[in-house]
Amino acid sequence: MRVSIDKAGVYNYCIRGVDSHSGKAGFRIAQQIEAMIADGGLTNGSAIATEASLRSQLQTGHSTLRQAIRILESRYACRMRRGPGGGLFVSKPTRDEALIAIVNYLRSDGAELWELNEALIQLDWLALKALDTAANRVTHVTASTQLIHTPIGTSAIQSANRVLSFFATAIHTALRAGEPDSEVTTRNTNCASIQNADCNGKTITSAAKFADQLRAQIQQQSGLSATDIWLGTEEELCDRYVVSRAVLRQALCILEADGISMARRGRSGGVLARKPDPGRAIDIVAGYLSSDSSLHQDELAFSHALYEVTTKLACERWSALDDQRFLSLTAQGIPQFCGNATMSCFDIEWKAMRNRPLEFLMRALAAYNTRFLSNGFNASAAAMRQLHDSHLDRLRAIADRDAAAAGQIFARRMALFEQLNLMQV
Repeated sequence: MRVSIDKAGVYNYCIRGVDSHSGKAGFRIAQQIEAMIADGGLTNGSAIATEASLRSQLQTGHSTLRQAIRILESRYACRMRRGPGGGLFVSKPTRDEALIAIVNYLRSDGAELWELNEALIQLDWLALKALDTAANRVTHVTASTQLIHTPIGTSAIQSANRVLSFFATAIHTALRAGEPDSEVTTRNTNCASIQNADCNGKTITSAAKFADQLRAQIQQQSGLSATDIWLGTEEELCDRYVVSRAVLRQALCILEADGISMARRGRSGGVLARKPDPGRAIDIVAGYLSSDSSLHQDELAFSHALYEVTTKLACERWSALDDQRFLSLTAQGIPQFCGNATMSCFDIEWKAMRNRPLEFLMRALAAYNTRFLSNGFNASAAAMRQLHDSHLDRLRAIADRDAAAAGQIFARRMALFEQLNLMQV
C-alpha cells in the first residue's frame, strides 16, 4: 500500500496545531489560490489571473474573492494590480516584512522578557558553538567565556548563518520593544506605520493602515492578559479613527487573517480582539525563507543545531501535563498517514519547552521545511509508520529525560527522511 503526504494538512499543523480558519469561505479561497501558485510553479512577480478569471475558476462571488485577496496581501503572498494588464500577481515577503511580522506576533502574544532573553542566550550559544567548531576550539570553554562578556544577542545577530542571524535579530527587537524605557515599539517597527505609503513598492491600502492602528492598540492593551480585549462598537471605532464602516470591516478581515480573531455582534454590536495565533507571522517567515534558495543550507544547519537546544529544554521541563498529552496521543492511534500524527508529536515536544519564542521558531522552521516536501512523494505505509514510530520513541526518550537518546533518534529519523526523498536537499 502506498500513501501520500497531505502537505496542506502538515503545513496548517505547523502553524497552529489545527486549521482554525478552514470553515470560512475567504480562507478556503485563499488556500485554493495558494495551491494554484504552487501547482503552477509560479515565481515572484508571475501573473496568476485576472479577478474575473479567478471568480470563474474558483466559482466564488466578488466579496469572497476580495476577502481572500486581502488575506493573501496581508501575508505578502500576492498583490492585485488594477487597470489594463492588471490582475493578481505572486509576491514574496522581504526580510524586513518577515522581521516585523515576528516582532508584532511575539509582542501581541505577550512573550515575557525572560523567555526572549532565554531564547537569545540559546541562539548565542549556537552561534559561538559553530565558530568554535570551525576554529577547532574547545566549545564549552570558549563559548561559555564569550557568553559572559558579550551583550545578549550579539553573537547570534552577527552569525555567518543568515537564518540564525535573522531570527536573533527579530527576537532581540522584540526584547527591546518590551523593555520599560525602550524607544523601540512595535508601532515603530511596522513598515506601514513608518512609511505611511508604499512598502518596497507594494501599495498599502487605507484598510491595511487602519488594521495597523488597531493591532497597535491591541498590543498596548493586551499585555500578558489571556482575556478578550474590548475595542468598542463599530460606530465608536469609526468615530475614534475617522474611517468609514467599509474600511473598518476590511481592517477586521485583515486582523482575522493575522490570527487576531475579531468577534462582531451585529451592525451596532461590539468588536472583541482575542489572543493571536502565530499563523500569519509563520506564513510570512516561511514565504521569506523560501524566496531565496541560497538560504536553504543555512536553514538546514540552523534547524538541526536548534533541535539540540530544544530537546534539552523539553527534557528539563517535561511535566505531568506533557505526560497526559503523550498518553492521549498514543491512545488515539494513527487513523491516517498524512503527517498530522507526527506533527502532534512535535507539538507536544515544542510545548514542553515552556518558551514561546523558541516554540514559534520551531513552528516556522517546520512550516518552511514543509514547502520543500517533494510534491509527488508517496511511500509505503510501512515507511510512514517507521517515521512516525521514530518520533514516538523520541518523545519517550524526552519524557525519560534522556536528551542523548532523543538526539540519536532524531539523527536516525532525518537520515530516513532524506532516504525516502522527502526533502529536496
